[in-house]
Amino acid sequence: MSGDKPGHAIPRFGEADLGSRLETPTGAVGHGEGTYNRLQTLRSSAVGALKHSLKETNVRLKSVLGLDFLPGPNGLCKNCTQLDLNKLIFSEELTRGLQLGSVFSIKRTARDCGLCWLVIRHIQKLKLTFDGLPDSKIKCTLDGYQYGYQALNVEGERKRIINHFYIRFKSTQEDPPYTETTYLTPLTLRPCSYPLPKIEDFYDSKGTDLHPRPFGARTMRPNFDIALLRTWQATCKNCHSSKCESPEWLGENEYPRKLRLIDVIDMCVVDAPINCSYFALSYVWGQDNSRQSTLTKATINAMAKFGGIGPKQYNLPKTVSDAVRLTREIGERYLWVDALCIIQDDEVDMAFQIAQMDVIYARAALTVIAGFGDSCEAGLPHIYGKRRDVSLDHIQISENFGLAMEPYFGPFEKPIEPCRWKHRGWTYQELLLSKRAVLFLKDQVYWKCECSFWMEDFSMEPCGLNEPETFVDLEDCFQTFQPVATAKFCLGQFPQLVWNYWHDRELTYAEDIKKAFVGIQKRMEFVGGLTFHWGLPRVTFDKALAWINSTSAEPREISSRVALDDGCYYEVPIPSWSWMAWSPLPCYSPSTWPENDEEPLQPEEYRVLEFYSVSIGGKYAPISIIRHLDEHKEEKMVNWHETIKNSSKPAPCWMEDNSNVPYVLESQDFHDSGHIAFWTSCARVRIGRNVVEYMTEKKSEKHKYISEPFAVVDSQSNCIGYYSNYGGVFFPEGGFDLDLIVVTRDRCSDGQLELMDDLSLGEEDTGSKGDKYDVDVMEVEWIDQAKGIAKKRAGGGWIYEGTWMQLDREWKFVTLH
Repeated sequence: MSGDKPGHAIPRFGEADLGSRLETPTGAVGHGEGTYNRLQTLRSSAVGALKHSLKETNVRLKSVLGLDFLPGPNGLCKNCTQLDLNKLIFSEELTRGLQLGSVFSIKRTARDCGLCWLVIRHIQKLKLTFDGLPDSKIKCTLDGYQYGYQALNVEGERKRIINHFYIRFKSTQEDPPYTETTYLTPLTLRPCSYPLPKIEDFYDSKGTDLHPRPFGARTMRPNFDIALLRTWQATCKNCHSSKCESPEWLGENEYPRKLRLIDVIDMCVVDAPINCSYFALSYVWGQDNSRQSTLTKATINAMAKFGGIGPKQYNLPKTVSDAVRLTREIGERYLWVDALCIIQDDEVDMAFQIAQMDVIYARAALTVIAGFGDSCEAGLPHIYGKRRDVSLDHIQISENFGLAMEPYFGPFEKPIEPCRWKHRGWTYQELLLSKRAVLFLKDQVYWKCECSFWMEDFSMEPCGLNEPETFVDLEDCFQTFQPVATAKFCLGQFPQLVWNYWHDRELTYAEDIKKAFVGIQKRMEFVGGLTFHWGLPRVTFDKALAWINSTSAEPREISSRVALDDGCYYEVPIPSWSWMAWSPLPCYSPSTWPENDEEPLQPEEYRVLEFYSVSIGGKYAPISIIRHLDEHKEEKMVNWHETIKNSSKPAPCWMEDNSNVPYVLESQDFHDSGHIAFWTSCARVRIGRNVVEYMTEKKSEKHKYISEPFAVVDSQSNCIGYYSNYGGVFFPEGGFDLDLIVVTRDRCSDGQLELMDDLSLGEEDTGSKGDKYDVDVMEVEWIDQAKGIAKKRAGGGWIYEGTWMQLDREWKFVTLH
């Protein structure tokens, strides 16, 4: 290759002298002509195979590298050297927008610069074309982001920030309006030790830690090494102790009852020994359930015998058989799998086991998550299946450090995104309720426990009992795993828990929506002393009613079973005011949602309306609010209406007497219909188009677009609030009128206050003593408006409280289905 610098050329293997290196074996003739001919045949085969192998090696090197050269050992061009990447890795001041030049200039220096080489590798791997623009028009910038931090002592008091880098590609349109385009294909670079360590540099075959440990990114093995899982288990047990073994959200004496497990040694289904240790499996069955072996009334006796689920009796799906094998090799004896541990055609057993699903997964020593594939035949990737490509492009930037290219998953995607497991409704609580989990995903294997998050290709584990570890930002890396809040399963997490549970998830049977959330709900009941009414916490029932429809959300006519004290059930349609009746799930956005369960509710968080559940016979019962108020967490009933009366905060002026409720039922004999009733303020408003103006960057030209949600406007067409409904209604010219009812009030958010200032709304219109509030409103479809009977919820939004006071309002007793 002409022009190559010494040490940069790809090695090429010669073929001309292969024959001379494979001489006829000494003494071959003396063994007879047949033996000699066989040796000649073997010699020819060996030469041919070696020639083919060497030819493939050269082709593969060119194909994998995409270039005809490699970077030098310390190769950085002048521009990249000035970035001082070694310093930026640990910088607490994040860097944004460092200019690397155009793609054209980077190609010119890629032969001698490792960083430029990685940029071109990324472009070639993804076959980026940048809309056909010339390379000189594509600019590259480098941004630094905090990937996590490395604790420098066990207490975590001293920390060292760890940054990773995004290299972004941007183009600027030459003609007006000179808009800038950022392509959703960034190159992500993570720090590493140099030379790049291998994963076996961190432990031996028995899973024992090795010292000292390299830092940052590392290369994986073609197949996942179980020794690493043993290391993760031992490290968690030794370093995290009770934080992971007995988390605060799990009761000391909470254990699953009447539990069945798979004995992976005797290969049969057994009754679980008292408080025994076991693994649990989280996976997807798939569309075709014919391959799924299940426990039924007909098979339970046979499966309980020695070898009852062995290969001679059942051909278990690959995911289940892989989990059985993994459990056995780790040294655990018992495994819980829903299909084989719940009697699938016994409604009583199904209901009992589903009701304790939270404790089943919480008490598992480890949950094995099969997060790749579309069915139970996918198996556990990277362990007993196909070998994976573990090549990792990397460069050296200093004597001891380098940068490694992170795999690209797609715009806004995380490693968990592409898999069907992530989109199943049941699987969200299975992960969230697991105190320890190992996740077999598309690219690699991950570990998650109550304290840490570890991965194969990046070193984060502590070296030993009294050694610090590295932490990554869970919200940035795997935000679907658990929401960020003060304490797991606290009241402040409710909006995010609901969103994560149903956003972009699906259930085979829509009526399972309540069942698949019951585990999370029970943990919130334990942690915060909460009670729920159709998926809404009673303590903030008004705020829980104030969710916002997404533009594609539609109500579903589905039913749910309601249990009676005698064990009987009756069917009730899931009410339209509950988020459980909608798909895809709406979102919560109250500005004053309580952050945790320890602090008392602030006055602005108090409920100002009284809500009642309605029985099938037309009786009413208060939707009671129960809170744990003392150190012993003893339940105490709180009359929030009296609290409002006795507080220093006056009730809102739009609120009138709400104590006149007919047929209030005091006894426990109450058959819930799913309907709610409450006194509230009603008004008719005008909905207009929400037209937003924006300015271009290089020209002072105004552009307009119509945004969602729609605007609530006054008589002068000023925006006084926002409204969103389902299905994207037809919008007539000039807007339309509709009826709204109040469900709660909130402090205005910063964004609402900015808009309020633009409209010159004074304090006298927005609340007393300078406090500024809005009212959360709901649109309903009336059955009989005069009697206040509403068929269903149709939409929601908010309006400034001061402007709501100026509307023609009516105080009405509303019954909502």
